[in-house]
Amino acid sequence: PAAMSMNRFMHHRNRYRREKPDFAQLARDNPSFAAACQLDDRGRVVVNFKLPHQLAALTRALLERDFQLRVELPLDRLIPTLPLRLNYLHWLEDILGVDCSAPEASSSTLRGIDIGTGSCCIYPLLVVRCHPSWRFVATEVDKRNAAYAEENVARNGLQDRVRVALAPADAGPLEFPLSLAEPQEQFDFCMCNPPFFADAAEAQGLLNTRSDSRHPPMSASTAASVESFSSGGEVMFVSRIAQESSRHRDRCRVFTSMLGRKPSLKPLKRLLERLGVASYGTYEFCQGRVMRWGIGWTFQSGVSFPMSEFKRRKLQSRPPLTMQLPQRPAGEAGQPSPDYSLDSVFAWCKRVLKRRLRIDCWDQLNKQGAAGRRLRLSAKEVTWTRQRHRRRHPAAGADKGDAANRSQESELSESDSIRGQGVSRLSDDVIGGQGDKDCDVAKGQKDNKGHDSADGQSDSKDHDVAEGHSDNKGQDNVKGHDVIKSESDSKFSEKDTEGCSPPAEKRPRLEAAAANAGRGPPQPRRQRSPRKLTASSSPSKQATQPKEPPVLVANLALDYNDSGVIEMQLSWLDGSGRELMHQLLLCLKNLYAAAAPSDEEQAEDEHQKAKAASVSAEEAAKE
Repeated sequence: PAAMSMNRFMHHRNRYRREKPDFAQLARDNPSFAAACQLDDRGRVVVNFKLPHQLAALTRALLERDFQLRVELPLDRLIPTLPLRLNYLHWLEDILGVDCSAPEASSSTLRGIDIGTGSCCIYPLLVVRCHPSWRFVATEVDKRNAAYAEENVARNGLQDRVRVALAPADAGPLEFPLSLAEPQEQFDFCMCNPPFFADAAEAQGLLNTRSDSRHPPMSASTAASVESFSSGGEVMFVSRIAQESSRHRDRCRVFTSMLGRKPSLKPLKRLLERLGVASYGTYEFCQGRVMRWGIGWTFQSGVSFPMSEFKRRKLQSRPPLTMQLPQRPAGEAGQPSPDYSLDSVFAWCKRVLKRRLRIDCWDQLNKQGAAGRRLRLSAKEVTWTRQRHRRRHPAAGADKGDAANRSQESELSESDSIRGQGVSRLSDDVIGGQGDKDCDVAKGQKDNKGHDSADGQSDSKDHDVAEGHSDNKGQDNVKGHDVIKSESDSKFSEKDTEGCSPPAEKRPRLEAAAANAGRGPPQPRRQRSPRKLTASSSPSKQATQPKEPPVLVANLALDYNDSGVIEMQLSWLDGSGRELMHQLLLCLKNLYAAAAPSDEEQAEDEHQKAKAASVSAEEAAKE
């Protein structure tokens, strides 16, 4: 039972999920398998997976019985197991949108690449057997593996569908198979089972760090060093494929690879984000006591990566975070608020999420028979934490404060070091004395003229409310950074601002102080010419920058509970972790505890009402 604990997470189309091999029946049908296996004390046929010849006999027997494939496997090379390979194959079918139950699925022609096909050539043989119209280019750097792979393809008469090529050791893992095809030839997918480890010490270290609760491996590895070890391990190997894929993004639709270690996902995700992929996804391959991981990416639109059964059940086992939104008193009389309804609270949630916290949200349709209101949230940056810390760092230390913020956010997110690159910063010119600070304050006032109420005051006020503090007057926000306004800031002239020199009323006092100190009058600061738009900051370049993945994706649901109180639920879907969702819930709780909406909200509501009334009047006049 323990050995089969992961089988329930196999792909739902994997035939071995529901059909455990009957070794006794297999021995009766296959004499070579019967000669290799053994009997236990009760006379049952058993397979010792630590013996290479028994493991190879089982793989050969299953391939012949279930897929009509006859292969030869060297005992000094990697012996593939079928459940894991089928999980990978079915995942590819889901990514490519192949409906295996439809008759036309087998007639559609797709072309694939297998990097490091191995001695069995297992993936191409399984794929073309399940999909006769598909074609494969399989590469291998080991001569012995390549020879066995060619023999196995020829033994099954599949030379017209599978091409095996011996790759040079220094050839690019992806560029070499692409070079074998015509320049205009397109491929639909690429797959790979890379060497997992950088060296034997790393492989041994992985075994030594197993926890006591984990079972020891049931089978011994027969892989040769060329199949197990590669410079930099699987991270470096798959990184080379990813970098080459960015140069040949139009030659292949989907790129995938298997991984043997979960920690390898983190650096590879970061690399894919830097390369600017259109989308990527991960998957869990579960079978017996073994789990492997898959990673796939694409530079084209219209490709989706499905969620594994393992992750789906894991998410379902996590209950959503729940918070009650009681009816708030209105006025001194303490009468119940007349606008306490699902629609009004739902509108409040959308207003706070969009305006104050700058979180994208979309209405979600309810499931059939479900009540309430639902939103899908997607946050590109963390805007609901450490409000007190941000408020206490003015523009003079904005760069330093932002670096500290990003450093702290990285503790909550495994990939915030990349996502933080999209956080807006102040100009590089604001590094220096007080004149630079004053200049930046003035620039912020000038550039954000007309947007203070939307980008500054509302954010500043919201941050205070979320922390339980009153609003600080005179505090504004310029491009996401707090700026303390002084009395003299509002007296800057445009000429002084451009030269970053002190205000006129401050100059006599500064000159007198400098003369008393034995120095001449302070020289005006060298005027900085307007920063030109460089190639890296041009709109065309910005449009091609990689899309930063959201730090949090969640579902928000509002509904009445049994007591008639509106209840909010947040369900985590993706992102850096559930801790950010918990912090967002606390922020919304503090914001909801505010007695009255802000002046900006009231003004916006009045503006919307006036606009609606004007439209109605115009329509009535036309009629």
